[in-house]
Amino acid sequence: TTSDEKPFLPAFMTETLANVYYTKGQPEVKKDFQARRVSGINNPTISEFISTMHADVNIYNNWITLVGKAFVSPFSGDALGYYNFYMLDSASIQGHKCYKLKFKPKRKQETTFYGDFWVADTSWAIANVNMRMSPDVNINFVNRIIIYQDFDFKDKHWYPTKLKNIIDFAPSEKTPGIIGRKSISYKNYVTNNPKTAEKYRTSDPEMVDPEKLKKENSYWETVRHDSLTKSEKMVYKMVDSVKNVPIFKTYTEIITVFSTGFKAFGPIEIGNLYNMYNFNPVQGDRVKLSLSTSPKFSKDLDVTVFGAYGFKDRRARFGGKFQYNLQKYPQRTIIGGGYRDEVDFTTANSEESLPGSLLSGLVRRQNVPQKMVDIRESKAFLERWWTKGWSTKLTLLHYELDPYERTDPNGGGLNFSYRPNGEAAIDQIHDKIIASEAILKVRYAYGEKFIDGAFSRISTGTKYPKVYLQYAHSATGVINSQYNYDRLTLGLDHWFPTNPLGWTQYQVRAGKVFGAPLPYLLLEVIPGNETYMIEQNNFNTMNRFEFAADAYASLRVTQHFEGFFLNHIPLLRKLQLREVAYFRAIMGSMSTENQYANRNNYADAAATVRVRAPDKVPFMEAGVGIENIFKFFRVDCVWRLNYHDNPEAPLVVPMLGIDFHF
Repeated sequence: TTSDEKPFLPAFMTETLANVYYTKGQPEVKKDFQARRVSGINNPTISEFISTMHADVNIYNNWITLVGKAFVSPFSGDALGYYNFYMLDSASIQGHKCYKLKFKPKRKQETTFYGDFWVADTSWAIANVNMRMSPDVNINFVNRIIIYQDFDFKDKHWYPTKLKNIIDFAPSEKTPGIIGRKSISYKNYVTNNPKTAEKYRTSDPEMVDPEKLKKENSYWETVRHDSLTKSEKMVYKMVDSVKNVPIFKTYTEIITVFSTGFKAFGPIEIGNLYNMYNFNPVQGDRVKLSLSTSPKFSKDLDVTVFGAYGFKDRRARFGGKFQYNLQKYPQRTIIGGGYRDEVDFTTANSEESLPGSLLSGLVRRQNVPQKMVDIRESKAFLERWWTKGWSTKLTLLHYELDPYERTDPNGGGLNFSYRPNGEAAIDQIHDKIIASEAILKVRYAYGEKFIDGAFSRISTGTKYPKVYLQYAHSATGVINSQYNYDRLTLGLDHWFPTNPLGWTQYQVRAGKVFGAPLPYLLLEVIPGNETYMIEQNNFNTMNRFEFAADAYASLRVTQHFEGFFLNHIPLLRKLQLREVAYFRAIMGSMSTENQYANRNNYADAAATVRVRAPDKVPFMEAGVGIENIFKFFRVDCVWRLNYHDNPEAPLVVPMLGIDFHF
């Protein structure tokens, strides 16, 4: 333990030395790293958590973002609307007359601080500030946030010299938690140096070799701004041995299991916790077990195999995947491949599919026949992460789609039927699909930060939009491929704060499939949802396979209000509930040639499963909900705004979701 409000076991400690450059007009500083020292745990999950907790804090910003929450700065232009201020004292600091003020929030549960600060007269610059998170803020599992900053006067300016953050995270008062500390010391300021602009331009933190930053203990004794305290020296002595403390081992294993779904047993990991059991009308009760290698097996090769069994169709299914690190630095390069034999509710391949709800197979709407597809897919890929936010991925993909026919009014089935040659004879109608694709995806995310694990990169986000462009080509005859086509997809994802109204997240998608005629299952089958579980990336009042298009554009917008309204209602604010609202729309078309080739399933046909394109007006839906129910749950009410002519689709539906935000 070291000095603190309560004892703790030190588990992770890092020191970094850097030269920091900034030029006027640039959005951020650049750090030219000179040395780094890391001791303790090497778990990407916990490293990501620590990184997320401790963002750089600029007290002069109107809003300060910590653990994903935007706090009102006491020095904001709107501070008088959130804080009461009290004059306490005056004194001379570094030759300047300064005043000490105390501040506290005006209202409960708003993201505010309380504390005190010294401010210089004339310039009104902050000389020192010490503040804490207000005790009743609507934030989960965070007991305290402490911010301390000290400034020195030099060359007509007040410069930051010591900055400290402490964030105390715990599920409850009686359970172990995590205390994250971050201390920054600045010295040797140089201003108005003509060489700074050139150094700023040429410095590239992404090109720093982590291995070359490692230095001996004697080096750190000479470069530290301040020597380590006695308690800090004890941390270095304890930090590696604490990994063997039973309570620490148990707690880190629990975090790893719930974040990854796998439990490690030496070189082997067993899982996945989140898909060991499911139910669908084809397989009935289905169990699945996956085995994966851990970094103790290899730091460059990762292999996962799975086996699944359905008690209704009495069929065993197998699959697996692997990836190998060709290079980890400076541009991470990975090769990999895999095979899967699955039953799914969608025809999307593994390069397109989006994660669904954990309980999507268990709480489905009863009046909608379940449409399922037998999927067998093989692929190989080469992925490279370049610097400056760029990444590319080349994938060779072969897959077979075999929709299950509808056998009875209450069972599942798709009754897919495609006529490749117009007026084809019955024996020439396709009822399954074989296709091979070469897919190139280019992604750009400026300013995105990562925690690099042994085999994965965990994004800690970026405040700028993320954009990708994907091109796919299929040629007839390649590994028995039946179709020749090209597919182009453009996507944009972004989130941004809308303080004090919370934060906004939106997605834009647009695409075009060239080549006709094609079965509609190879076009853009717009993702619907036939369950009572919220699907974040799907249209929740649209049935699966209800709409398809060969050219489309979509918009999804979600606003998280973070309790802006409910926090002001005395009887409700103790529940710490939060409001959410969203709108989704998609518009698309299907060529006459594609409509004719798919006429057995198109809307004008007397088909049991009909598909159409939202070409007259966009399909639209909107929803409102309450989130942060018992910290993890969310309840929505979603309205289908148009296309009310489908008797199997709901006009309004209540939905349940599992979601977590601090």
